[in-house]
Amino acid sequence: MNDKIYSLLLSAIFIIHNLEEYFSFDRMPKIRIFKKIMNRRSFLFSIGIFSLFVLLLSLLNYFLENKILQKINLLILFSLTINSIQHLILSIWYRRIAPGTISAILLMFPCSVLYFLTLFDEKKLDGFTFVEYLILSPIVMGVAIIGTLWFGNFLCSKIYKKGE
Repeated sequence: MNDKIYSLLLSAIFIIHNLEEYFSFDRMPKIRIFKKIMNRRSFLFSIGIFSLFVLLLSLLNYFLENKILQKINLLILFSLTINSIQHLILSIWYRRIAPGTISAILLMFPCSVLYFLTLFDEKKLDGFTFVEYLILSPIVMGVAIIGTLWFGNFLCSKIYKKGE
């Protein structure tokens, strides 16, 4: 498989991963910063927005030859890989399987490894770039999670009135 197919596959796995998190929302650790914005409905909006963004980016990367788009897509997919490792760490930290861990470890992480190996084989990734993206991706993932949770809550609050 080439790297663009893996990119699309990782986007589809990300949707599965987000659905796993949604369906186990009640078991999600309550993080102080997210208490005001995390309810089931706004979380669904947030993961829907994020999933569609990642899928759209992978589709554009598949059909268009654009270096900037390829770099953004690669950074997002690195971030998803970091997120899968984060789920494993959270599960160990809380001593229970955190929402999203099963799909992260069984699907996302192995597919990510194959994706990166393919990029190395196709000479589209070198060691320096790998380390560079490895450093940047946790920042990107943090901003993306906070941003989409905030935007999902904002959008949800505009569509649904309180008490509905």
